[in-house]
Amino acid sequence: MSFTIRYLAILALVFSPLAFCQAGLVGEKSPDGKIRFQAVEEFQIDSNHRVRLLPIGAARVTPDEAKKLPRLELAQAGTIRTDAANRLVRLDDSGQPTDLILSDDFNPKAPVDAATAQGRLPIQAFQSKKAKTGELIAPEVFFVFVSGADPDRLALAFINRSSVFRSLDEQLAAMEGFVASFPDSPAKSEFRGQLRDRLAAGLAAFDNRGPYDGLLLTRRIADLAQRAFSGDPALNGLAETIAKRIQLVDSSRLTLPSLAAASEWDLLLNAYLPFEPYQWSFPEMMDLRQTSLEESARLHAHRGSLLAERQLYPEALHELSIAAGRDPDNRLTAKLFDSTRAAAAQAEAATVKLHPLPSGSQEYMRFNFGLHDAENALQEKDFAKAEAALKAASSENKDAPEILILQAKLLAAAGHDSDALPLLDRYDRMVSDPAARGLGNTARHEIVTDLEKKRGELENRLATVQRQGDYSKLRTLANQALTLDPADDIFLYYGGVVAAVFRDDASAKQRLDRYLALSNSLRGDPDARERAFRIRALLDAPPTPQAAGTPNWFSGRPLADGIYYCPASGAFQFPIDSIQGYKVKMTFQWDASHLNAITTAFDDDKGAQNYHALGGPESKGDFYFAYEGDRVAVVSTSKFDAPPALNEVRVAHDVSGPPHVVDDRGQPRIVLEDSAGFNPAVLSILEGPLNTAVAGNSYFNPFIWDGLHYFSLTYDSEGRMSTAREWNADNLVRFTWSGDRLTEIQAFRKDSPNPYYQRTLSYSGTILTGESYSQGGKAGQIKYVYSGKVLQQAKVEDGGVHDGKTWTVRLH
Repeated sequence: MSFTIRYLAILALVFSPLAFCQAGLVGEKSPDGKIRFQAVEEFQIDSNHRVRLLPIGAARVTPDEAKKLPRLELAQAGTIRTDAANRLVRLDDSGQPTDLILSDDFNPKAPVDAATAQGRLPIQAFQSKKAKTGELIAPEVFFVFVSGADPDRLALAFINRSSVFRSLDEQLAAMEGFVASFPDSPAKSEFRGQLRDRLAAGLAAFDNRGPYDGLLLTRRIADLAQRAFSGDPALNGLAETIAKRIQLVDSSRLTLPSLAAASEWDLLLNAYLPFEPYQWSFPEMMDLRQTSLEESARLHAHRGSLLAERQLYPEALHELSIAAGRDPDNRLTAKLFDSTRAAAAQAEAATVKLHPLPSGSQEYMRFNFGLHDAENALQEKDFAKAEAALKAASSENKDAPEILILQAKLLAAAGHDSDALPLLDRYDRMVSDPAARGLGNTARHEIVTDLEKKRGELENRLATVQRQGDYSKLRTLANQALTLDPADDIFLYYGGVVAAVFRDDASAKQRLDRYLALSNSLRGDPDARERAFRIRALLDAPPTPQAAGTPNWFSGRPLADGIYYCPASGAFQFPIDSIQGYKVKMTFQWDASHLNAITTAFDDDKGAQNYHALGGPESKGDFYFAYEGDRVAVVSTSKFDAPPALNEVRVAHDVSGPPHVVDDRGQPRIVLEDSAGFNPAVLSILEGPLNTAVAGNSYFNPFIWDGLHYFSLTYDSEGRMSTAREWNADNLVRFTWSGDRLTEIQAFRKDSPNPYYQRTLSYSGTILTGESYSQGGKAGQIKYVYSGKVLQQAKVEDGGVHDGKTWTVRLH
């Protein structure tokens, strides 16, 4: 048997002159699957606090190999639990078993199979070190031992590690056992918040094309949450929403195929609408909808054709309009509809009695002069003159059908092409003379051709402008498109989403509802419809209640007393007057509650060199802040020549970072969970995550400003920062909150489950007493100094995470 470096490291640790404490967490599992945890001050296996480790892949152990097996103090064991055969095994950081636990006295006289080497080891847990005997735990009952202090925190960390459990049932049992085992621990409230976030995330994932199996798993967690926290209204509300979502999906999967079997295509399409936002896990249901649209279009077109042959025109047009709505690009249906409309109009016109002006009369002359002048003015694009001429002609004979043609041309010339077509329909129902009908057909052909050309151009421009991220321009263009044709489904989509972006909720709802009705067709884009459904749901969500407190200088979010870090932005709540470092002083310039600038002065070149070692030679230490209302909107390392323009919304897609909102100069804008000028949640559905914050360093340490570090944010269900991913850096920061109180910050490298940076905040009641942080074996701390209950000063004693110096922070 060969020893790896890992085992040599274990040996070195075991024989180092450290005094080990065997305290930790013990979990037991009852025959009915329930799990309970308890804190222990001493833990022993085979009456010893030390064990031997046999690599999990070993098949046999010889006496010589047994002598070389490394010994390990249980205090350093990390996590020990039972495997499927009730053997004690040690787990690594990823939750995988690495070693079989053997007695410290393991000394076979002959080779033994690894599978039987452990035997039945006695396990003892001592509630107190003074106890002479401990609780004897049978291997069948023993579940886990985790070494370390703070057993409630150990248990919370353990139950959240899915990899250490053999099944979801086991993990859920452990979660329920944690709540029962530590009823008075603050970690219980933290776990409740984690459950809320997990349920909200599972629901959001399914609503955003996540697999249905994921929602079913989320329901199991919701069931656990209701058992463990039966009186929590937020958990109960989420569980109820999840249950309703599952009920809708399951009932739809039964009802819709039944309607298809009965060829009830229209009923199926109506019943499909509530299910459509959640269809992505069910391709067979999406195919069923496609079939229903095809069959419905075919059925209504056939009915319309038969009714038209019988000259039942109103009924025929109704059927053909449904068929055209189901299949808008079907040329045969469109042609049949148009010919039926023309035949219906001609039949009606034969019954109309017109009253033309007497030929040669003064009224006749004035009427025709008006028509002539209007026609010429239209050709010259003098629309005001054309309208005046038409008004003069209309005053002579307001019922003349010729007026309708020119009114239609005038509307088309002004960009209201679709509004012109009903006038031509009315004209067709008034004239039966072939020459007169020819004039109407010519005008209709010109307007329809122009309408289709303009529609195609506008669709291309709308798509291009959205790809460019210029939503202010997109709003103007969408309004222009809706003027051209307010019933065009594509125009309604763009008009609805930009109205939602700019918080015109009433217009957005009306447009998106019409879009979803009109685009329920073979031409409708499933992706666009999904976005429309999601935005529509956002618009119906109840507003977030406004909390009371002192607004944070960065986010404007009111914070209650005792909250030191803003949950929306990560910014420190209390205004800083100055920060004194090694031969450097940073001065904070305030205007009431607004931080205008941070300026830096160096005592000498050594101070400048030390500072530049933090953020690079390009970092000058000067930072300037521009506001939108009471919120920081833009931060720059250069003075603002003028306030940045924030009245427009533009999303940049460039190498400086992920898609992000920018000001008129291209500077990134701060976008938190809410925004006064636009709706970030709506914009994120269209562009992907856009929430953006900035900090003075990679870890949101409020007292170290080495440059501008931009982050893309995610929020939890309580509106608190959950993660912050730094732009153009391998750095993901995670935040842990207790209520709105920040308790921990961890930073991770890509694909690593273990943090490379960690900062822990300590409180005494509502008072933040200090923070400790570490990275790569180096550590630092932040000490807070109060006068009574008033924070006066903070001192950063850095041990090499930043610059290894001391920074003194004075508060306003």
